[in-house]
Amino acid sequence: MNLPLEIYDLLERRLGRDDAMAVAKSIEASLTHIEERSREMAVQRKIEAKEELRIELRSELATKEDLLAVKEDLLAVREGMSCFLCVGRFLNLSSCRSAWCEGEAVAV
Repeated sequence: MNLPLEIYDLLERRLGRDDAMAVAKSIEASLTHIEERSREMAVQRKIEAKEELRIELRSELATKEDLLAVKEDLLAVREGMSCFLCVGRFLNLSSCRSAWCEGEAVAV
């Protein structure tokens, strides 16, 4: 990184040519180091942000096991409803339209 000419001129007037050159080189080296460190920190923060996002998304998304559990619950509810409808049909409370009990006799 290059130091602006105005700053170098000011240093040269105050310190002299040789001292101004040494101070300017030190300032440039420091600024270069700060710039490199900033880039490293930005890259590290980007990696950390990606990891945090990945963890958050994984905790919010449903897994295959979650979906299987919901499917089993729905099938159990469906089975219960089929039985309820069949009993209702047997008692002439409602007509059963489920394929499970179509044409089946319900024993009481």
